[in-house]
Amino acid sequence: MKLGFYKSLAVVLACLMLQLSGCARVSEFVARPAAAKEAGWVAAQMNFGRLHEQQGRLEKARDVYLEVRDRTRGEEQAAANHRLGIVCGQLGDTDLAKAYFEDALATSTRKSAILNDLGYLLYLQNELDEARYVLERAAAENPSDDRIANNLAMVLGKQGRMEESFALFRRTVGEAEAHANIGYLHALRGEGNHATKQYSRAVSLRGELKAAANALAQIADMKGRLDKVKSSEASAPFADTQLAETTPPQQPFDLEAQSAEVQPAAASAVAPQFETNPIQQVTADQPAPLLEPARPQS
Repeated sequence: MKLGFYKSLAVVLACLMLQLSGCARVSEFVARPAAAKEAGWVAAQMNFGRLHEQQGRLEKARDVYLEVRDRTRGEEQAAANHRLGIVCGQLGDTDLAKAYFEDALATSTRKSAILNDLGYLLYLQNELDEARYVLERAAAENPSDDRIANNLAMVLGKQGRMEESFALFRRTVGEAEAHANIGYLHALRGEGNHATKQYSRAVSLRGELKAAANALAQIADMKGRLDKVKSSEASAPFADTQLAETTPPQQPFDLEAQSAEVQPAAASAVAPQFETNPIQQVTADQPAPLLEPARPQS
């Protein structure tokens, strides 16, 4: 009698196990499509955010990325934080942008692009030591990324470390464009004679480098205007001349006040864009202001 009872109990337990196993498989089958649907939503939202960015609707892009950030974890959340850092930087909220970049770095395993954009943001804020440190970290993570090398070259040049800057530019854009970029950095620093020398070298290496030739023309025009000012001062009444002599003398060719007018050799979207392009890669085709925020690409 007992034996029959135990046999019946075993059959019941076996049936229960099969049912539970079947439920688990059904649950797994239902969960997978739900996860796939969520992943599709995330990808679509990130695409919408990028479209808003490209069309200049930065506040809408920010709102989209915030929703993705709140609904995701891991790499997806890191990607949303990365874009939020870029967008907030472009909106002028640099402290919040830095916080989002740090959040992205905390959860992402792909750090070089995030570091690149953070370094570019620091460069735009003229925090050059911090920018160089961050971009050197990015370069250590991804030594072959020309966007990172280009951004680091711009920071080094702004610091006056022109030989290091030139070596990186030559690697990323070639020798003629590298000379033109160094010329632009000299112009930013108010070093007009050095800028002229570098632009002239660029044109001698590549005559069709229009951006460098245009920069030479701009520098010559500025120098002419400065010379006219000095000439008019020299012919002014004695009292004015005496007053002028009490002020610190200018260098023979001082571009510091006018250097923003000179354009870089050119810019191409190879760098963050602020993410996969934060600093703009400098080439010979599209002159653009050096300090214009780059637009990231995935």
